[in-house]
This record gives sequence, C-alpha cells and structure tokens, in this order.
Amino acid sequence: MLFLSILVVGCASGPGPVRSGGKTRQVLTRPQPGPGVPSPPAGTVLRQIRKVEHWSNPTTTRVVITTSGEVRYHGYRLKKPDRLYFDISDTRISPALKVRAIPVQDGLLKRIRLAPHPGKTVRVVLDLDTLRDYQTFVLYEPFRIVIDIQGGKENGKPLSREIRKVVLDPGHGGKDPGARGPLGLAEKEITLDIALRLKRLLQAETSWQVVLTREEDLYLPLEARTAIANREQADLFISLHVNASLRPQLKGIETYFLNPSTRVQAINLAARENQVSPERINDLQLILRDLRLSSKLDESSHLAHSIQAALIEHLNKDYPDVTDLGVRQAPFYVLMGASMPNVLVETSFLTNAQEWERLQSEDYREAIARALLQGIERYRTSPLASPQ
Repeated sequence: MLFLSILVVGCASGPGPVRSGGKTRQVLTRPQPGPGVPSPPAGTVLRQIRKVEHWSNPTTTRVVITTSGEVRYHGYRLKKPDRLYFDISDTRISPALKVRAIPVQDGLLKRIRLAPHPGKTVRVVLDLDTLRDYQTFVLYEPFRIVIDIQGGKENGKPLSREIRKVVLDPGHGGKDPGARGPLGLAEKEITLDIALRLKRLLQAETSWQVVLTREEDLYLPLEARTAIANREQADLFISLHVNASLRPQLKGIETYFLNPSTRVQAINLAARENQVSPERINDLQLILRDLRLSSKLDESSHLAHSIQAALIEHLNKDYPDVTDLGVRQAPFYVLMGASMPNVLVETSFLTNAQEWERLQSEDYREAIARALLQGIERYRTSPLASPQ
C-alpha cells in the first residue's frame, strides 16, 4: 500500500481556497474567503468528509483530508498536550466513515481524531509527538486539505550529493491521461515508457535504488507522489511530463523547479499539470512565497540546470533543431513538500508536429532517458556551492 492508513467513501470534487501554516504560531487562523470564494448560502447542503489518509517517513508526515466539495477551514496549534486542530465549516462526517480515531505512531504524529463540533463544523485533531514546522495547502478535483508536518531539528549536516535512491514519477496515469497527441497517444503512456527506460539505465549503470511512483497505467493523486519520495527517503525526485500548447508551432524541452513565477506560460503550464484554473495558481503562489524553500531550492535549481543541459546536448547529436526552452520556475503541486532536490521535466510538445513524430519513436524516448541519466550524473559530480 502507498499509505499507512486510509478511510474511503467514494469520490469527491470541487474547487476551494488555499492556505499555508507556520512553525511557531500558537494560533493560525485561515482568513475568510474573498470574493472569489463565497461563503455557502443559508440552507446549503453540508459537505462531507469522505477520506483521511496519511504517509510517513522519519522526518515528515503528510495528512490529506478529502471532502465532497469546497470547504472553509481554520487551523490552530495548542500546547499541553501538543496538537494541531482544524475546524472545517459547513461539513459533516460521512455516515460511511466509521472510524473516528486513526492511530499513526510514527514519531511525529500520534493519531488523527475526527469529531462533530457545534455550528455545523467538523474538528480534525492531530495529536503530536514532535513538531518543528508545518504547512497546509489544498488540492482540487477532488477537494483535499493537505497538511505537511516536519519534525526533528533542521538538517545541519554538510551538503552532499551522494545518491543512493532516486524516485521517478511518470506524470498522469489511469483516469488522468494528461495531454493527448493528434492520433490519441496520451502523455501518460509516454511518461511511463521514458521512466521505465530510465529506470533500466540507472539500474544497469549505477548502484542506486530506483523507485517509480507507478509502473503501470495507474491513477495516482498529486499529493501521493512526493509522499512516496519522502517515505522512500529518496535523494532525488524527478517528475516526467510531456508538454502541450494551443500554439502548435511551440516546441522544445524545459525543466522546472518549484518556486513562484510571473511568466504567463509557466503559470498556464502549472495550471494544466495541477488540474486547476490559472486563477487558482495565484493562491499557490502566495503559499510558496510564505514557505521556507531555501533548503532545497538551490539544489533543485542545480539539478534542473544539469538535466536541461544534458538533454539539449545529447539530443542535438541525433535530432537537429532541438529547442532549448531553458530552466524555469513554476508552482507545481506535485513538487510541494518534497524533502529532497526535485524537478519536473517537460520532454517535448505533443502538440508540435515534428516533436509528435519524434515522441512516437522508441529511439527518441531512449535518447531522452539516456540524456536524463547523463543529467543526473552531471549533477552528482559537479562541485557543491560554497557555504554562504
């Protein structure tokens, strides 16, 4: 199983607001929704809490609460005993959700408790063993509240690029095909094929462990992908995608790392990969500006530049006119919460005729996998930046 505990009642959908948390605040209150997030009208049908999941590794626990639609919530931290709790407005617990206390006992989180609260509210309590920092954000379709808990001390170890384990993430899968080419070939098929090729090359030419978030046509929600990488205690997380555009002349390769962006193209791409409207991306941008990303930001940027350079250099040997779109920054949900250097690679455009033809070729996909291997190796062997 991908997680330690799961309570499931059907599926859910609906958009909603976004919020982040801080590490030392005794009380963190989510602001009331703005004009774009209206309060539910009187007499509205209550949303249901349908599913609670958690993923753990030694330093991070991720909790995901799935509801039947958009909800408003407030988050608080209390001491003696130490706990976080979230009051979710205009909701009720699904009748099919029988278990109201979920034991975790992973060293960070003792248990998760759910209970009805006055005022058509459900209170979700996270009983803590230890807490250094936490953050929250939401995902859509279905609507989920994601809570990332970090424990222990800040990592004071010297920087190292030793690689023991790599997690590869073939984008999309199952009911989510991703972008589609003119003849119906889906992004999910191409990303899985490239990931399997890269896994084979890494296993043949290095001593590293290689884990794929999926090895078949399986739907995997965005929040599960970095949770797998964290649980595996990976040294690198690489999410593989294929690009698309309404402008068929656009072509090329680009590599992203997680950070806010003002570029319209980057925001639109992040919206497509995040499965939300571009307007929703603005909420995530605010979260990213509030989070402390610096611990992995420099290394993620360096990994992105190493991979991008290797892709362009290697592919140009056999495929002329490969366009270098460079290294970009964008707010991708799939990279949120990763505890290791992480990037998202867009390997050519399905919507460009020339690159569509190339992507159908096994030789081209093999060349992409080989270039990715070279990029990872380039990152590993490059000198570390001097401490500031």
